Amino acid sequence: MKKSTEKSKSKAQPIEAQQPEPAKSAKERFKTFQDIFADPIFDVKVKEILRQTIERRQAALASAAKFVKEPKLKRGPYDALEEKGLLSSDALSLLYLQMQSGQVSIPAVVREYVNSIIIDASKQTIKHYVDQEQSECKGGEKSSQPQA
Repeated sequence: MKKSTEKSKSKAQPIEAQQPEPAKSAKERFKTFQDIFADPIFDVKVKEILRQTIERRQAALASAAKFVKEPKLKRGPYDALEEKGLLSSDALSLLYLQMQSGQVSIPAVVREYVNSIIIDASKQTIKHYVDQEQSECKGGEKSSQPQA
């Protein structure tokens, strides 16, 4: 009899889901790479880095066109990732995590390229929030001072 009453007591009490408090600083917000990868600013930074890569490639082709009729660039890590369809922020972040855990075997040049993109975008994302926090702190200090 006691077993049935214990079950009914546990069912009668509602389970309260605790919702996490919003992160107040970049240090609290980003504890793992997955936290950074989930941030929308990270996506913007990765797209910006990829756009800059494309611009550099086009500039190199344009400068080579002055000397050669039909210039071609050597096949690089960008081309290898483009062929596999891995030039999005989600795909690059997943590939980065797989590389760190040793689950994927890709050439060293591609690994270095993915590492540089992900780490650079991560640094820029964190810097964005740190700068934002510093500007909020400076703005709060100015408004809290009495005016003479």
